[in-house]
Amino acid sequence: MHGYLREIIPAVRSTLQKFKQLDEDPANATFAADLGRLSDEILTINEKYWKKGSRTESFLRMLINLLPGTNENDQYFLAHWKGPEEEPEPLYDMLINTRTLMDRAWKIKENSNKLAKELKILLAVWKAKGKNSTPDAVTLVDTGWKSLGDVDQVYRRWKGSYRSPFYSFFSYRSKP
Repeated sequence: MHGYLREIIPAVRSTLQKFKQLDEDPANATFAADLGRLSDEILTINEKYWKKGSRTESFLRMLINLLPGTNENDQYFLAHWKGPEEEPEPLYDMLINTRTLMDRAWKIKENSNKLAKELKILLAVWKAKGKNSTPDAVTLVDTGWKSLGDVDQVYRRWKGSYRSPFYSFFSYRSKP
């Protein structure tokens, strides 16, 4: 989840900022091209984590993989999880801040997918003169800003307070 949020937050923020620029200057073809590229990037990130099950390979991850009894599906949790509404049971054992972050990550995934798909449709019919932003796109952008703010706030707090299980072991061992 950490890797996903590290990638999706800047991509969504850039997309929303680019939409605002394009809405203010609809004749700028560069903004439209950038918006299309950013929409593709959002869809790619969401597919990478929520469909294929990407994860970062770090030293700790490699150690966990070597432990006997680890399940491969646990390593690809995001790709197998059906969301907080359909499958809330995995959230029950999580700390409250991690549970909140998982819920917000699910919401930004849903909202960013909708936003990216609608923007691609909007760009296909974008007119070079005059403002052609539909109220639906503006509503999606507003929802995108709200979900981005919600997940960013919780993610920053979570990142500051999160300590891996190995952290407590190594900090205990380093005391004289």
